[in-house]
Amino acid sequence: MKIIKSTASFSICKKYRLRLTKRISKSSREIIFIGLNPSTANSIYNDATLSRLLDFTSIWGYGSLEVINLFARVSKNPVLLKTCKDPIGEGNDLELKKRMRSWSENLYSDLWLGWGVNGRFMNRDIDVLGVIKKFYSKRHEKYPYASKPLSLGRTKGGYPRHPLYVAKKEILRPFC
Repeated sequence: MKIIKSTASFSICKKYRLRLTKRISKSSREIIFIGLNPSTANSIYNDATLSRLLDFTSIWGYGSLEVINLFARVSKNPVLLKTCKDPIGEGNDLELKKRMRSWSENLYSDLWLGWGVNGRFMNRDIDVLGVIKKFYSKRHEKYPYASKPLSLGRTKGGYPRHPLYVAKKEILRPFC
């Protein structure tokens, strides 16, 4: 897959990634993905999760993908978030609100949730869903027929499924 443009926003210490954007076509449709935490992907390198996200983005006809996370701490192993002093990261809440504002104001933007069961750590999923609901209300007022937050289904516990653990044929459906 050809990447037209790629950007990443990291903390000064490089331990936190706040946002990653990949443009794959000229389509004005964009999808914002909220995952659990960043792994090793950056503006140059795509890890397994990002490769899967890009595959879905292309299959579904979106021109760009923005990736943000419940926790901004870069870690290959999500279990290690529990040993981190600040897994959320300074600036992550602000970045999340910026992306949600952008989504709420853009009819051609969709929101895809996929953090899996580990999102419940520190009740972070509940906090972020509260932010999403606030901005969805604004979106719904402006665009009554715009899509709700989406996911590739739910885990047994009701969490939005992580994209690595679903088949490529899966489709997005309303999450809430």
